Amino acid sequence: MFCLGLLALLYVRLLRDDLILVLGRVEKPPARRKHNALVLAKTSSEDVTWAYALKPHWKPYIYTSDKEPGYRPIPANKAREGMAYLTHIIEHYDYLADVTAFMHASATQWHNDVGDTASSSLLQNLSLDAVNKAGYANLRCEHRPGCPVAVRPFDPAMESNHNVVYRNFTSIYMDMFSVPREQVPTEIGGVCCGQFVLTRDRIRERPRDDYVRMRDWALATDMDTFAAGSVFEMLWHIIFLEQPVSCPDVQQCYCELYNICPEIDSGS
Repeated sequence: MFCLGLLALLYVRLLRDDLILVLGRVEKPPARRKHNALVLAKTSSEDVTWAYALKPHWKPYIYTSDKEPGYRPIPANKAREGMAYLTHIIEHYDYLADVTAFMHASATQWHNDVGDTASSSLLQNLSLDAVNKAGYANLRCEHRPGCPVAVRPFDPAMESNHNVVYRNFTSIYMDMFSVPREQVPTEIGGVCCGQFVLTRDRIRERPRDDYVRMRDWALATDMDTFAAGSVFEMLWHIIFLEQPVSCPDVQQCYCELYNICPEIDSGS
């Protein structure tokens, strides 16, 4: 009789343990849902309703340079979209989205070189797998303007250039990246025009303090907002740790980022 009771007790305990295991599987917290952020830099004249239509695939973070209610503020109207982009990174550094696209606010852009030039179409056709694999990608594929070389900082012609950006580019680069003159690249080139997409991990490869320093430079510079903004346009790819000259093959860019691939002649 004692043996039967012991067997019954063991059976109950086994049932209980199995139940705990099952419940343990059921009660595991769900996997974190991935999300993508869309950072826009707008003025009061720009309509951004198109961005909200992309939810839930893209969560918009819209910054305004004109102190409009309902939108996110920036510290100062300087460096064009650069101020909004850096502010977003600085303020969200510890909880960035898996993928973040940084774009101008207008619904269409001349430098959107896919389809109807609509920003929404660009994002809808974008391959997130390609972005996650690369870490960083300019949203434009065509090389002009910006490639193959946008500026040669040590070219003697730069010192006499009437453009304040080119004339002071070497010192600007040294200040922005906190590097000695010897670390300034001899050639810099990248696809324009201040629109790109990258992963959280790529953003965090650079410490937050670097982005703070770059924004502080923009806040302190005597350059007008257009000139300061053009500095960032030439440097975004370096800021996000691409090579100083970063001009991906155009056809490969279209094919990998947007699945617009050349037809392959299979022969007769």
